[in-house]
Amino acid sequence: MQRRWNRDRLSRMILRVLVSIVVLIIVVALAGPQAAALVTPDADASETVRRILPDAKRVLIGNFELPVSSVRYVGIETRGRDNLIVLQFEIRVFPFITVDRAYLSSRCTPITELNASTMSGGRGVTNFATDAELQHLRSDLQPDCP
Repeated sequence: MQRRWNRDRLSRMILRVLVSIVVLIIVVALAGPQAAALVTPDADASETVRRILPDAKRVLIGNFELPVSSVRYVGIETRGRDNLIVLQFEIRVFPFITVDRAYLSSRCTPITELNASTMSGGRGVTNFATDAELQHLRSDLQPDCP
């Protein structure tokens, strides 16, 4: 009798754990991007940058064909002589545990005239300061702006 009672109790406990895991997966799947955005909001940005952030996030998700994901703006790099602008982002793809870094960049266009859909971009950046593609973009090898 005691063994049967222990076995039933163990079965109920395992069932509860499994149901809890399934409920957690459903909650994360349904509320993932919104929850990630609440936990990690965008960095402060100027009004000009805030204007293009929604489009920039859509461009990143579309260009990289990301499934359910959360995109967070983390910063901007600018250089006045050639209007270099690099918008820096963190991307979390379902299940929102790991972070991938990405950027959108533009040269020769003033920040007030930026259009996210015409910006170049990259993904898989480990460090924005030392990334090879961004180093090339910053280099003097770039042609002068018209």
